Amino acid sequence: MTFTYGTPWRWISPSGGSAAGTRTCASCRLEGRQASIYTSNQGANYGALFGTFNYEGDPRLAYFYFRGVDGVVADEFFVRSALSKQEQPISGTKLLIKNRLPDDESRNVILFVSRDRGISIGGPGSAEDPRCGFGDGGSIEISSSTSGQNVSAPLPCKNWELLGAQSSQMGYRYRDRELDDGPCRTVTLKHGRSAKALCLGRGLGLLDYDLKEQEHQAPVSVLLQTGGSVRYCSEFGGEISRDGTDGRTFLARDALPPAGCP
Repeated sequence: MTFTYGTPWRWISPSGGSAAGTRTCASCRLEGRQASIYTSNQGANYGALFGTFNYEGDPRLAYFYFRGVDGVVADEFFVRSALSKQEQPISGTKLLIKNRLPDDESRNVILFVSRDRGISIGGPGSAEDPRCGFGDGGSIEISSSTSGQNVSAPLPCKNWELLGAQSSQMGYRYRDRELDDGPCRTVTLKHGRSAKALCLGRGLGLLDYDLKEQEHQAPVSVLLQTGGSVRYCSEFGGEISRDGTDGRTFLARDALPPAGCP
């Protein structure tokens, strides 16, 4: 679940009191009233709701779970505080930038991966929908405030497709196998799960992020925009495996979400 500032929400936990009652509510989950039913006729036991804020170092993410006295976790969920629906800073799992020496931009590779359960993606027809007739495609930009390197690529609406059923909120996928419309082959956005992008230098348009010897890159930002103006952003500046000063490889992992999107 993702909430903007001031959004109220509540958790109702009757099995933490003096008794665990019975209840049958087949439509509750469909109506969004409760995440799961856990009463005496479902084997409920006494317990309590626990919460971890600043989960895995993310100041905008909290993890909650209901644990019974018998140790059973009956329900669990994540809550993310979003700055706005249009701006979603997300954690970065991996960013790889590869150059070929001697310089050959057609061999450049950029791989971005974010596994963030707080990623919020609307369903068909929402502001995040990048497909033709709904949104206006998207774009991706990779930049370094340290070196000044910057590369951006369009993600035309005709190459986007819906993941899952029309009624689902699973996400969207961009595919351009032949790289006819830009340097990015695949981009995937999955609700509550991940964001991924693979871009190759041999596509239409230059993937001209140039790593230079003895030149540091971190922090490196990734900005992914979809639909009308929804932006997902990460910034890699902490755990750096390869800093790019060899002119060949920049590799960073496990970046916390930035304070906001540029």
